[in-house]
Amino acid sequence: MKLIILGPPGAGKGVMSRLIAKKHRLKHVSVGDLIREEIDKKTVLGKKIKKEVNKGIMISDQDFLKILKKHMPKNNFILDGAPRVIKQKKIVDKLFTPDKVIILKLPKRIAIKRISTRYECPKCERVYGGEIKPKRRGYCDKCNVKLIKRLDDSSKKTIKHRFEVYKKQSKPVEKLYKDAIRINANTHPYKMLKAIEKKL
Repeated sequence: MKLIILGPPGAGKGVMSRLIAKKHRLKHVSVGDLIREEIDKKTVLGKKIKKEVNKGIMISDQDFLKILKKHMPKNNFILDGAPRVIKQKKIVDKLFTPDKVIILKLPKRIAIKRISTRYECPKCERVYGGEIKPKRRGYCDKCNVKLIKRLDDSSKKTIKHRFEVYKKQSKPVEKLYKDAIRINANTHPYKMLKAIEKKL
């Protein structure tokens, strides 16, 4: 099975991808996580894209392709948060044809509120915020390490810019997937999962 999940910032793409991947035994391929991994490891590619991420600018098509080729399995995966622009869709189309595309729908004001209150475990990458709160405030339930703010969630200016980019560049990509499964993301993750499972 080959899946793609799309939606605005803060819609819960990462959380839903992990739940779907676990249920169907798929590899979770998150371009955002892979970008952050490259930055944390301070690779040549990571150093190049760090400046772009800090400004909320999308990485180049060449770097996008490099990351996909490096981490994309041949089958049984869910691609999280990509393609985000028309050129990226053309790249993805050459690599594989998805069995299903899932698009999460969420109002901007709710998405911004989610982003401003969410934290992530630096070890297992579990996300907390909104409906999902840690048992011990500020610490991951699984790893018991201190939660952190994601690099692209830390600035209001960056968050605002990400939504502008989404509206201008990513929404047109979503419209091209006419047979996509469209899900209301303004609910608990497990309700979202149930709705997705019905349509899968």
